[in-house]
Amino acid sequence: MKVQQLRYFVSVADQGSVRAAADSLGVSPAAVSQALRELEASLDTPLLTREAQGSVPSFAGRQLLIHARLILGQVARAEEEIAQIRGLAGGYINIGVTPWVSQSILPHALAHFRALRPEIRINVHETLGCAHPALRDGTLDLVIGRPPPPQLRTNFHARDIFRCAFGVIARLGHPLAGSTSLRDLGGQDWVLTMAADELAEPLAELLRPYGVEPRPEHIHFAQSALKRVMNSVEPLPAAR
Repeated sequence: MKVQQLRYFVSVADQGSVRAAADSLGVSPAAVSQALRELEASLDTPLLTREAQGSVPSFAGRQLLIHARLILGQVARAEEEIAQIRGLAGGYINIGVTPWVSQSILPHALAHFRALRPEIRINVHETLGCAHPALRDGTLDLVIGRPPPPQLRTNFHARDIFRCAFGVIARLGHPLAGSTSLRDLGGQDWVLTMAADELAEPLAELLRPYGVEPRPEHIHFAQSALKRVMNSVEPLPAAR
């Protein structure tokens, strides 16, 4: 496999066609097609299938795509580091942040970083959840967000930079908004901002010492860029 072949393959997978990939790369479609044929021949398996929506990676192609992005990412980083050593370019870094981070600590952190390294370009992407597939395939260099659960931490290095506690939140005017004991919340519906299986302890185990036993059908999961839930269930306290 050659780096150029992998670059052409990733571009076709992203763009959906050989012609679109060739246009984005500034080369001829014939050059892209030839590189793909040579790559498939070296691996002795088809990597792309033609469907109504365009060229789509096969099963083998999807597996190669993960490695190809990592390889190209590492090559790009190596080129940037050598360029920095030669004093030619500042390079860039791709980071992922959760919506809360982007609206709280990120502006101050970016200003501080820019003061330290003004030659580095920072590309910020919004991320949700804790699986971080873009970090795993090399699209992102680092993520400021929730760490992955233990079963997904392979090849990840995580470091705590701050911690936040759980809180119980209810809408304004909720009949139980003035409650001072979790015991009052038995039988209520709960909306979590993380999936129940991602909690260090299941919600039921967290609440059991307080005499609250939420049933599985009363536990819901909502995730969005704004972390908001349209209150369509009455009553509906939320735990996070």
